Amino acid sequence: MAQKTSSCVLHRGADGPRKLNLNPESGLLVRSQPASQKPGPIPPEWILPSGIRADFTESELAQTPTRDWRWELNQLEYVIGKEDRIEVDAPGQWPYSAHGLIITTFPNGRSYIGSGTVIHSRHVLTAAHNLYSAARGGWAQDVVFVPGKCGDSEPFGQFMAVRCLCPSEYIEGLKPAFHDYGVLVLHRDVAPQTGAYGLKVLSTSELSGCPVTIVGYPGEPSLGSGRKQWLGQNRIHTVSDELVTYQVDTSAGESGSGVYIQADSEYLIVAIHTVGSMLGNQGVRVNMQVFQACQEWMSLS
Repeated sequence: MAQKTSSCVLHRGADGPRKLNLNPESGLLVRSQPASQKPGPIPPEWILPSGIRADFTESELAQTPTRDWRWELNQLEYVIGKEDRIEVDAPGQWPYSAHGLIITTFPNGRSYIGSGTVIHSRHVLTAAHNLYSAARGGWAQDVVFVPGKCGDSEPFGQFMAVRCLCPSEYIEGLKPAFHDYGVLVLHRDVAPQTGAYGLKVLSTSELSGCPVTIVGYPGEPSLGSGRKQWLGQNRIHTVSDELVTYQVDTSAGESGSGVYIQADSEYLIVAIHTVGSMLGNQGVRVNMQVFQACQEWMSLS
């Protein structure tokens, strides 16, 4: 059954949040915010209970200064046909500054990389498997977000996650592919420096064939071993209620990247990249369930 969309939009403008009427086919969205605009509060009526979390203590946070990391690759993803990604020349500038490298250390003592996108003041959207893995001991013990990283340059520094959130269905193994998304809550605001992307619920017809972009940090040595930002573009190939597939090239390390569209000056995430195969790479669709979970998580600080 196709996902239904709301006829309201939450707009965080300079004069605070307000609701506007939209045609239901236009979907539900939170608008993107350039770096010069600080996102406003989320109205209570948009907050719904969802998900579970793991908290980091103040002592753990204090033990996380800037670090030099050694990491491993996390999830299988694929180049489909000819490699056509391009390296981002200025990842520290909007709109690429909102994308960052995620470095996660699990209870097994091993560190892995992923990608994420800033969506609110101190909130980063990513894949749940970057935050929780039963095979690696459960919740990540240490998660760091590095926006706009370019080689050894980290123009905004490193941000420690104080909360990791993802759906309880993912933790319990209930159709985990449909619930492979999560949010990091950082120890300090990041959006005023990097900007923040919006979220949009699109109808199935709007998503089908839609051109999309993925920006992330691939881990293979030829692309910088997770230290350089790369961009890929193509169209959405298939759409279900929970998932989308696309022909955008990706590699291990790009899991968690926002799959986004550009509408005029807006940058709007319509899926979260999670995994790939030779037949197509895949992401969790931003449907109403995902949208509402992210709204609730964005209320946490």
